[in-house]
Amino acid sequence: EEVQKVYYAEVEQLLKDVLEKAGSEVEQVMVFDHTIRSSTASKLNTLGAKASVAGPVTRVHVDYNEVSAPKRLQQLAERPGYTGVQLRADAQKVLVSGQRFAFINVWRSIDPDHPVLQCPLALCDPRSVD
Repeated sequence: EEVQKVYYAEVEQLLKDVLEKAGSEVEQVMVFDHTIRSSTASKLNTLGAKASVAGPVTRVHVDYNEVSAPKRLQQLAERPGYTGVQLRADAQKVLVSGQRFAFINVWRSIDPDHPVLQCPLALCDPRSVD
């Protein structure tokens, strides 16, 4: 798929550069899946179906938290995700050792002729809400 061929390497390099510039020690950056969204689509999740487009998520939610993130890391270490990407074999040691890891969502328009004008991404610090 073109998104994997074109954007995965770009996003990995972008994250590595930004994190290292911020002072983080970066051992590995890995894109493991993606979702293409369009305001014309109605389904919120395509569950990895090839060439599928999902609609915008218009409710407040978190993708990963302190409980779900380690579970997802474990899943990705055990078997590939729907894109075929699998974590290195030593990902298991991250969970066992308590080593730091992060899931970071990167959002960008992939259509230079149609920038995102509706349903923009909003972020907040979870400590700022009850």
